[in-house]
Amino acid sequence: MLRLTEILYDIYGGSDDDRRLESVRVRNVCSAVAHEAGLTYANIGRILGKNHSTVIHGVRTHYNDINFSDGYKEMYMRAKMLFSGGKEEDLIEMKEYITFLKYRLSQYEELYGDLDE
Repeated sequence: MLRLTEILYDIYGGSDDDRRLESVRVRNVCSAVAHEAGLTYANIGRILGKNHSTVIHGVRTHYNDINFSDGYKEMYMRAKMLFSGGKEEDLIEMKEYITFLKYRLSQYEELYGDLDE
């Protein structure tokens, strides 16, 4: 998990002892991914050098940020893929496919109208 935080710090900025938003979000994402994988809050805290209550707060904040913070969901998807042993290339390929599907949907809507109507 420490390697995951290092990778995300490299991509998004921040560091372990930093309280800036970028650093906090990286730790929150890593905490949420690790908790979803079955690690306890106490174990995550030990790994990150944080108190378990800080980890609990971070995971709770994660569920709000994933819906309302720009770019956060992408960071979470990347972290989840990397934590599970996936490759960065797989994520890029998946994003390209989603972009393609959105394009095709817009073409369909131009021809046949809005799907919600």
